[in-house]
Amino acid sequence: MGEPFMRKPLAGLVAALFLVGVFGSSCALFSGAKSPDAKLQSTDEGAGEKEPSSSDLYLYVIEAERALFKGDLDGGITAYEAIVKIQPTDARTHLNLAQLYIKSGDLDAALASAGRAYELDKTDDKAAVLLAGLYAAKGRIEEAIEVYWKLVEDNPDHPAHAEIVILLSNLLVVNQDFDRAKTVLKKMIELKPDSAEGYFALGRIELIQENCEAAKPLLQKAITLKPDHERAHFSLGYCAEKDQDTPKAIEHYEQSLKINPDNSALRAHLVRLHLSEGNPEEANRQNEMLKYLKISEEDIRLNRALILYQQSRFPEAISEFDLILSVDPDNGGALYYKALCLTRLSKLEEAMDVYGKIPAKHRLYVDALIARGSITRRLGKLDEAHTILVKAQELAPDDPHLIRSLALVIADLGRLDEAIIMLEQAIEMAPDDHQMVYSLANIHERTGQWKKSIDLMEKVLEKDPENTDALNFIGYTLLEHDHDLKRADKLLKKASELRPKDGFIMDSYGWLLFKRRKFEQALPILVEAFRLVPDEPVIAEHVGDCYLALGDKENALKYYQQAMTLYPEKKDLNDILDKVKSLEE
Repeated sequence: MGEPFMRKPLAGLVAALFLVGVFGSSCALFSGAKSPDAKLQSTDEGAGEKEPSSSDLYLYVIEAERALFKGDLDGGITAYEAIVKIQPTDARTHLNLAQLYIKSGDLDAALASAGRAYELDKTDDKAAVLLAGLYAAKGRIEEAIEVYWKLVEDNPDHPAHAEIVILLSNLLVVNQDFDRAKTVLKKMIELKPDSAEGYFALGRIELIQENCEAAKPLLQKAITLKPDHERAHFSLGYCAEKDQDTPKAIEHYEQSLKINPDNSALRAHLVRLHLSEGNPEEANRQNEMLKYLKISEEDIRLNRALILYQQSRFPEAISEFDLILSVDPDNGGALYYKALCLTRLSKLEEAMDVYGKIPAKHRLYVDALIARGSITRRLGKLDEAHTILVKAQELAPDDPHLIRSLALVIADLGRLDEAIIMLEQAIEMAPDDHQMVYSLANIHERTGQWKKSIDLMEKVLEKDPENTDALNFIGYTLLEHDHDLKRADKLLKKASELRPKDGFIMDSYGWLLFKRRKFEQALPILVEAFRLVPDEPVIAEHVGDCYLALGDKENALKYYQQAMTLYPEKKDLNDILDKVKSLEE
């Protein structure tokens, strides 16, 4: 996500013009001409062109001033070209002409004039800055670096020294000369220890080199020196995302937005981050703000649909996705998430059809194949699921998520040892993806090695004490095996506090209450859990069990029958069939 230090060729030019502003007026008129005693006579309109002479100097200076005052850039350039012919060795005149050429967009002519000015007077820092910026604008990076470097070495006490060093370091980064860029910035910081921009520039180089640990203290120092440093907050947010610390990333991004509330790209990114954290209300607040930032209605609608999906309001989300698709039928994102909504509503055949409409070139195409494989697995069509996922693997052989999905199908085919090997391979490829460990723990639990499965998730919890998947898995597994229920209670309460609207966690906590025979307290929690996750048979069965324990056979039967339609294989139905049979007798 990191943005480049500068965009060639325009950034160098902008930088040059900025620094000219630092040194003085960017278009100062010739100041050395003296007025002759004789009055100026206007030239006859019909007179032929003549070569300018020293006696005409003042006339051309006045002509240039008058043209520029009127906004006549071409007239000003013409007058200055005449002045240059009269005084070809005056560096400042060449510099002023170069600045006019820049305004006209003629960078080649500007470069020639700035080069002549610098050649005539290498001590003129304005000419040096302008020449270096023009070299950079034309992609002549080495020459720009050479001029900036000399300027930095010769003028360490210059008021704009820090700005020049940062521009120089930018060019060195463009050339991937990171060591020299760091060296020059460190020297500048020694001279100017209060330079927030210096610390930021040094931190950005570490970020470019994917060294967040080295970047973080430098970026934090920049914020200490300048609390409203927007880009430093943004960069620390990026570091937090790399560390998978989403709450910290959100905190820095929010601070960046307080400084620059018009950053629409960051605001849209925050919508996704809040959704990933299970906070659709905050995501919606950010999305509403996008309306005022000239964001396309389609993007805002897509965000709104994703928020509705996060809130488990699947029919409303589908309506939003359909509106997007009515305008753009090949919108892969809208198709993908619409299919997810249909899956959550247990409309599996419709979901399969929508996934099939995602264009093969779309970035979510492989994800759609994985999803189709998962649906056919749920339907008990394991051979078909295997075929789909093997096809996907031909397109993305090194995708750990695909390997995980294929391993789960292979486990359902009874090849548990093979599935374990595949998941271990996937974990090596994505060691920080806890879902991989979660799946492996599930398979170990299925083999009867539930203590081993807990050990795996305990390691996740050691690294991340607030990992809700680990908290929920360990708590529910302990609960299912009637082992250390006190710890199960503690873990599930913590998970519930961290993600109060997660249907799976609600089911686990509701089942804990059920196990403790607190049926009236458990029932509303389990019902809400099934509303949030309406495609999960285990939750439906739990709701049925709770109704049955309360003596409500009619509702118990209704939820058991829903669970029956959701179980993927007949072998999973044995227990629930017995329950239904006993109620129907």
